[in-house]
Amino acid sequence: MGLVWLCLLFPLAGFAINALLGRSLPRRAHGIIATVAMLAAFAVAWIVLADLLSLPHEEQHRNLILYNWVPADGFNATFGAWLDPLSVLLLLIVTGVGFVIHLFAIGYMAEEEEGQRRFFAYLNLFVVAMLVLILANNFMLLLVGWGGVGFASFALISHYFFREEAADAAVKAFVINTLGDVGMMLGIFLIWVTYGAVDYETVFRNAGNAQTGTITAITLLLLVGALAKSGQVPLHTWLPDAMAGPTPVSALIHAATMVTAGVYLLVRAWPLYELAPATLTTIAWLGAFTALFGALIGLVQTNIKRVLAFSTMSQLGYMFLAAGVGAYSAAIFHLLTHAFFKALLFLAAGVVIHAIGGEEDLRRMGGLRDKVRIAWVAYGIGGLAIAGIPPFSGFFSKDEIIYSAFTSTRGNVVLGLIALLTGGITAFYVFRSFFLTFYRTPRYGIGHGGTEAEHGHGDGLHQPGLEMRIPLIVLSVLAIVGGWVLIPDAVHLFEDYLEPVFAYPAAFNAPVHAAGGATYWMIAIGAALLGAVGIGAAYYLYVLRPALAADLAGRFAGIHRTLFNRFYVDQLYDTIFVRPTRAFGRAFSGVFERGLNGLVNGAGYLVREASVTMREVQTGYVRNYALLILGGTVLLIAYVLFTAV
Repeated sequence: MGLVWLCLLFPLAGFAINALLGRSLPRRAHGIIATVAMLAAFAVAWIVLADLLSLPHEEQHRNLILYNWVPADGFNATFGAWLDPLSVLLLLIVTGVGFVIHLFAIGYMAEEEEGQRRFFAYLNLFVVAMLVLILANNFMLLLVGWGGVGFASFALISHYFFREEAADAAVKAFVINTLGDVGMMLGIFLIWVTYGAVDYETVFRNAGNAQTGTITAITLLLLVGALAKSGQVPLHTWLPDAMAGPTPVSALIHAATMVTAGVYLLVRAWPLYELAPATLTTIAWLGAFTALFGALIGLVQTNIKRVLAFSTMSQLGYMFLAAGVGAYSAAIFHLLTHAFFKALLFLAAGVVIHAIGGEEDLRRMGGLRDKVRIAWVAYGIGGLAIAGIPPFSGFFSKDEIIYSAFTSTRGNVVLGLIALLTGGITAFYVFRSFFLTFYRTPRYGIGHGGTEAEHGHGDGLHQPGLEMRIPLIVLSVLAIVGGWVLIPDAVHLFEDYLEPVFAYPAAFNAPVHAAGGATYWMIAIGAALLGAVGIGAAYYLYVLRPALAADLAGRFAGIHRTLFNRFYVDQLYDTIFVRPTRAFGRAFSGVFERGLNGLVNGAGYLVREASVTMREVQTGYVRNYALLILGGTVLLIAYVLFTAV
């Protein structure tokens, strides 16, 4: 298992080569270097998994310490890896899905004349930071990866920094995630004060030794970081704006890496959360609210990537809901399937955007079913998976969450109904984007001052190359079969695999919500039927009766406008936080900056005048220097004689 360090080393080497030597390499080589590094890391991850599975269940947790990182009096933090089924699963997801996204990016970014070296360097660095986060054996090292992911996402979202939208989105993501980081840091500091350590092994083994109020405070502070990183209400506003980056960045951030970090943190720290029922209740309700909130906003969005962004926010709400009701394995199971179908949806959308010359507005698409057929098939498969239609992967993972929301001791009917309703809404808005993109009359190229042919080649479209097709094929297969590792009443591979995570430390046992029985299948069938109704409603409104959809939007213009403007949360934050902060800065900048400038300029003036005076001493005559030496000697002798008396 010591090979796990290669999983970090390979993408780190890819970053270093592109960052330091990239200028001397051909433009095409940048993507190849970054992608080969990811493939190597993915291969090593499989070896690590094989080594882990060769151990008995009760021994499937290893603390590999590379060196003592922060040895200090009363504080110690090591640089090491905590290997158990949870971290190794995330290792496989991040490197595997990261690899196919890197491969896709080679084709997607091929026509960019500048910025490829920077893009692929930061793409590798992003993965390195995420791997540090999930492999860390202590909260201090986890925070390093946590901050690294925030920085790398800032760099990638602002890839097109010359566009105001991209620059603003990057700053927004960085600021909101920094707010979450403050909560994380305070939580980790409180962990150290409470337990005298920050390593997982010590903290989790002694979790029950602290007062309930202290543990509640720790878990709530950690939750602040999780909410920001995973785009949950109220720290969600950066997530849709992050779509300003290139589509491969959107896929990487939204599918398998950054936004899942919050879910990973909740599940990793489950011994603490099990002792803080008030925090778990908060997580469950925030997750349910976010799931419904994101789904409602997604109903009317016109940018295809923003639709998928709000679906990410909503699906992460499902994962938070699962963690909040104690169904930790269900949360991770949905994280796994979501990585497959959400990456597939984003990359299929990327093929469409690439085909029609960068257009992202659903109102300027249509009729692409036969023009980019592979995107049509892939988007359809991803849509069926996220809608929870059997036998696609999302059916098994989402229904287990809905079942847990209804039946677990921490769940209730209201949480279950919210999860069930959100599933139907999700099916509707995802297939709304599907039908607007691939059906109806083609509208791409309209309103851009040129003919359709000017947006591509041949038939007017950029056709995806092999490096863009292969990821779609791989992810399509995974979106279909990825959920079959857990089929209630039949196959329990996933639950059995994760069992060692929730049986350690021995002093605790996470509650198990094994799905199955008549109740489960009744809920699952109901959820699938609701998803089918959502798809049918989208087909009726946007293919058969598009005029009716427009009429309904006009008839309920106020509701439509509210949803389109995301319930005006951004405007509210702008009024409460952004504008007062700017006004405060403008009001005091003159006073403080004048004072600071006076201090700085005054110091410079004193130095300048002193130097002019001292310069007069440098005459160049030896007799003057001898006189100064004599005078200094006399003064020194006088000082000695005076002090001796």
